[in-house]
Amino acid sequence: LIPRDAPSLQTVERMSAAFGEQGSKTLLFIAMEDPNGLTAATQERYDQLVARLQDEKDHVLQVNDLLADPVTKAQALSADEKAWYLPVGVAGTLGDPTAAESVKTVRSIGADVFAGSSTTVQVTGPPATFSDMIASAEHDLLLISIATAAVIAVILLIVYRSVFTALLPLLVIGLSLAVGRGVLSALGEMGMPVSQFTVAFMTAILLGAGTDYTVFLISRYHDYLRSGAGYDQAVTRAMISIGKVITASALTVGITFLVMSFAQMGVFRTIGVSAAIGIGVAYLAGVTLLPAILEAITVRAPSGIMFAHEIRMAGLELFSRHHVAEGIELLADYVRDMKPHASEHRIVKVVEMLEKYGAHAQQVIPTLEEHAAFFDAGQPNFPLRLSKDKAKIVRESIARIEATDERPPLISLKKLR
Repeated sequence: LIPRDAPSLQTVERMSAAFGEQGSKTLLFIAMEDPNGLTAATQERYDQLVARLQDEKDHVLQVNDLLADPVTKAQALSADEKAWYLPVGVAGTLGDPTAAESVKTVRSIGADVFAGSSTTVQVTGPPATFSDMIASAEHDLLLISIATAAVIAVILLIVYRSVFTALLPLLVIGLSLAVGRGVLSALGEMGMPVSQFTVAFMTAILLGAGTDYTVFLISRYHDYLRSGAGYDQAVTRAMISIGKVITASALTVGITFLVMSFAQMGVFRTIGVSAAIGIGVAYLAGVTLLPAILEAITVRAPSGIMFAHEIRMAGLELFSRHHVAEGIELLADYVRDMKPHASEHRIVKVVEMLEKYGAHAQQVIPTLEEHAAFFDAGQPNFPLRLSKDKAKIVRESIARIEATDERPPLISLKKLR
C-alpha cells in the first residue's frame, strides 16, 4: 500500500536487518483465551502451535515465542493467566495477495491445533484486519453487482420495452468480467503486481464502461433499424458511426488509468493497470462480441427451413436406398436448390445418395457441372470459401459417377401406379 522508500517502511526494514527479525514488517498476533487458564494441556497445544508455525516456511518468517522467556512472558500473558498472544511475522506486505494467503495459513494452523479444546484462537494485526476488510468488501461488491445489474436491466427494459435488449448488455458484461478476471490472473501469475483491491475496481469499471459501450451501440443500431436499414446494414452502420466514439472513449480512459501505473503507491499502481484491463476488455467485447450477437439473433435461425430439409433429406434417402428412378433428378436439383444454411455439410450426404444410383446418375452430369460452376463463382449470401468447397465436392462426385459402370436395377413410381 505504501512505497518501499517510505521512511516508516525503511525504518522497519533496517530494524529487521539490525536485529535479525525477518518478517517483522508484516506482523500478526495470535490471541488465545481459555477460561481454565494456561494449563499443562493447553501449554502443550501452544507448543505444538509454535512448532507448526516454525515448520511453515512458505508463509511464516518469524515466530516470537514470548512465553518461552520469563522476561517477556509477563508481557504476553494476562494477570489471570487466561489470555495470551503470540507475535508471528509472515510473508508478503500489507495489502498484497501473499500476505492474505499468509493470514489464511496462520488462521488454519491455529484452528487446527486447538480444535476440540476450550481455548479460543483469534488472529489479528494489520494484515488480518486488512484481509477481513477486503473479504467484507468482496461480499458487498457481490451484492452491489447484483443490484447494479438489476437496476440496469430495469432501466433498459423501460427504455427499450424488450426483455432481450435489457438483458443483452448484462450478457456482454458478464462474459467480459469472466475474461477480465482471467487476464488479470494470468498477468499476476506472470509477475505483474496485484493487490486485493484490483478485482473490486476492475469489476466496477467493467460494469460502468461495459454498460456505456453496449448501450451506445444498441441505441445507434435501433436508430438505423427505424430509418429502414436491414439488420446487417444496421449493425454495420452502427459500428462505423458509434465505433469511433467508443474507441476514442476507451483509449482516453484506458490511457488515463495506465498513467496510474507510474504512481509510487502500490495500490494506485495496481488499480491503474487492472482498470485499464477492464476498459480494454469492455471495449473489445463491445466492438466484437456485441455486434456478432446482434447479427446472430436478428438473422434468425431457420428452424422451419431446417425441419423441412430434414423431411426432404429423409425422403431422398428413401428414394436412393431403393433406387427409385425419379430420385436421380431430384437429387441433382437439390444439390443447388438446398438453402445455404449448413449446406456445406448437407451437400456431402446428397452426392453420396446420388452416387448410389451408379452409372444411372451419369444422365445428370451436365446439371452437376452447371452447379459446380455456380458454386465456383460464389453462391449469393454464402461464404465464398465454403461455396468453392461445395464446387470441389460436386466435381469429385462427378468423377466418381463417370468412373463407375455399376447399374443397380431401378424402380419407377410411374410403374407403381
